[in-house]
Amino acid sequence: KKISPVVGMTLIPCIGAMILGYSVGDLVKFFDKGLSQVMNVVIMFIFAIIFFGIMTDSGLFKPLVKRLILMTRGNVIIVCVMTALIGSFAQLDGAGAVTFLLSIPALLPLYKALNMNKYLLILLLALSAAIMNMVPWGGPMARVATVLKVKSVNELWYGLIPIQIIGFVLVIIFAVYLGFREKKRIKKAIEKGEVE
Repeated sequence: KKISPVVGMTLIPCIGAMILGYSVGDLVKFFDKGLSQVMNVVIMFIFAIIFFGIMTDSGLFKPLVKRLILMTRGNVIIVCVMTALIGSFAQLDGAGAVTFLLSIPALLPLYKALNMNKYLLILLLALSAAIMNMVPWGGPMARVATVLKVKSVNELWYGLIPIQIIGFVLVIIFAVYLGFREKKRIKKAIEKGEVE
């Protein structure tokens, strides 16, 4: 809370490099080299955010989200599974901000109506988004490809597809487990008179 993260993450490495004896010219070279390595992925990332942002603003995902909510019929376990599914599909653009901006406003009223824990909503969205964030246009894949000096991000992603599928299945199973736990918690709260 002392300084802005952007300032801190820019200024501190520059000061560290200066202490190590690098000149301003060296820093410019480092910057240019790093920028050239990630520029293609940055362009793809910007396109994905704009493209899916426009799709979200136009309401393309709203019918899908509403249909998934109607399918739950107030069942806590199904709501948890649908939350994981919505988070997975919303994260296909590789931008976490879009995922949470799309999913939370749609699901929060349902969670409140069913007396479900709001932290459960965040947990399931974050878990499913983490699995789907391994798409080639996502930030983590871009950074890994840069560090490993892989020419094509797709080459790296092909090896991760089976892991991504397994991760997706595990998230759904975990959502079912959390749904049962939440159902028990709500039942106990009703018995104690904490919720109606």
